[in-house]
Amino acid sequence: MRTKTNVKPRAIGTLLLAVAVSCLAATSASAASPGFCKGYAKSAVHQYNRNIAKGCGYAGWRWHAWYKGHYKWCRSTSKDFARSERIQRFVMLKQCW
Repeated sequence: MRTKTNVKPRAIGTLLLAVAVSCLAATSASAASPGFCKGYAKSAVHQYNRNIAKGCGYAGWRWHAWYKGHYKWCRSTSKDFARSERIQRFVMLKQCW
């Protein structure tokens, strides 16, 4: 019997690239703005709900429906790094579809 894994093999290269880009993007010292983070948190929750609806099976710190948690995290990091996280979730969802 085959079991479903959280990360498909073809996604590994994409994930590694995204992590590298995320590390480079994190060089900005200023925190993301409240307005940007509201949109970020809303998007993160929406992406989590798509993950559930499509049965992708992604889990962990990146994948949850806690708006306030996503918002607080966003406010503690740079806009570029938060943007790269949103892109990473998008890439993962696209690979699942």
